[in-house]
Amino acid sequence: MPPKKRGSSKIKTKSGTKTGRKKRGNVNDLSDDEPPPKLVKEESFRTKLQNIIDEEEEKEKNISKTFKPDPLLVSTYGDNIAIHEDYSTMLNQTNIGNNNNKFYVIQIGKEKSKLYFIHKMGSSESGLHKCESFAKVEDAINQFKKKFKEKTKNEWEKRENFVPSKGKYTLIEICQESHLTSKLDPRTQLMIKLIFNDDMFRDQMENMNLDVRKMPLGKLSKSQILKGLNILLELEKEIKKTNKSNAKMVELSSQFYTFIPHNFGRKTPPVICTEDVVDKKKEMMMTLTDIEIAQSLLKKDDQAEENMNPIDAQYKKLECDLERIDNNSEEFKTILEYATACNDAGKNILDIWKVNRHSEGKRFALHDDISFRKLLWHGTNVAVVAAILKDVGFHYGAFEEEKDIGFMFLTEVALGKMKFITNVDWSLTSAPDGYDSIVARGHTEPDPKKDKKWTIEDHEVIIPVGKPILQKKFKESQFTQSEYLVYKESQARIRYIIKFSR
Repeated sequence: MPPKKRGSSKIKTKSGTKTGRKKRGNVNDLSDDEPPPKLVKEESFRTKLQNIIDEEEEKEKNISKTFKPDPLLVSTYGDNIAIHEDYSTMLNQTNIGNNNNKFYVIQIGKEKSKLYFIHKMGSSESGLHKCESFAKVEDAINQFKKKFKEKTKNEWEKRENFVPSKGKYTLIEICQESHLTSKLDPRTQLMIKLIFNDDMFRDQMENMNLDVRKMPLGKLSKSQILKGLNILLELEKEIKKTNKSNAKMVELSSQFYTFIPHNFGRKTPPVICTEDVVDKKKEMMMTLTDIEIAQSLLKKDDQAEENMNPIDAQYKKLECDLERIDNNSEEFKTILEYATACNDAGKNILDIWKVNRHSEGKRFALHDDISFRKLLWHGTNVAVVAAILKDVGFHYGAFEEEKDIGFMFLTEVALGKMKFITNVDWSLTSAPDGYDSIVARGHTEPDPKKDKKWTIEDHEVIIPVGKPILQKKFKESQFTQSEYLVYKESQARIRYIIKFSR
């Protein structure tokens, strides 16, 4: 829902005709309702200044501060330590006569259910310090407040009106890391963090044996990727030749690895000499292209995003609405049932979001006349999720895990009149005349008696939630499970994205 426009109020002023000449600069000659020019300027400046102050105060209401734990806390209790609420302060004491210039750190750290209180003098870990652990929050807080008063003669609760005392430490206002509060729910924030996470992209590149040192994130070049793809196409042509040249394949493979650096350790880079390897490399290049797209999204500067939470800014760049579904809703339970019937992934579904890609509605509406529709699965590599949601991704790809986290898409597909096949037919590049789609019928298929039906935007959509059962009619098929093929991208619309763990 767009934000409501603020109403503006205007102060009406009376205007009249002045008669008689006034001496320049004589305040007494001015009418009661006309301030002198100098005062008008001062009032204008003051108003502007007050407006700035008001705006900043309004921003402060929406800003949450993140207090960084002292290195001593981190080195003692590990990287997962965080500051408990706002119990973190730095104090300073300078006395030139006594050659004193020292500071004091007091913090309460929290790691799961454990609380740690530290106070130390100096900036290094070797300085005078003490660490204490507490089982109760109130005990740690009382100790913190006690130490603060001991060092400053001020109450912690009254630190906004801090009064320096001679011979005591003074409170230093540290500019803590701050960020505008996200408008997204916490689970959606986690999802956005993951699909734009640099470490995730690097891991996926390393899993594909790519050398991330020679091809670092943010430095991926579209032209370089296209050169690699062109070499793969040349390799494909050479491999299909009856009298293919091994020397030519070695030469082209070397060129490919030059443009797209790989990391094979001490092993000799393998020659790309089969169609299967070429297909795998093509898939890898499509993934690499989608990673480049996601990285380019992060590079885009948008002045309107300066006052946005960084995660919200990333979300905005997707140009896609994500609405998280309540885990207790019938909608969630039906999708869980569907996932469980297909495989064991449903047992570990973490989140489900409704998806609305802004560019997709009009395109999909072109097929409103196609009545037979199903909600079907699409697996994907976690590295390409951002590009797909942005609707600029090259492919859905095969499912890949990212530290036990995976994503699947549920897509509404306008199947219409279907042509059945039972053998692989590489000549098919579109649905035959009179048909809207192709179904490769497999040995098994979800029990049609268990189908559920939803109405989505005035169209009946089938959800095949039944367990797979044998299809005697297609027992000789080359396909194990039925696969649905549409050759027009506009016949499919992503409706849900599912996040799950293994």
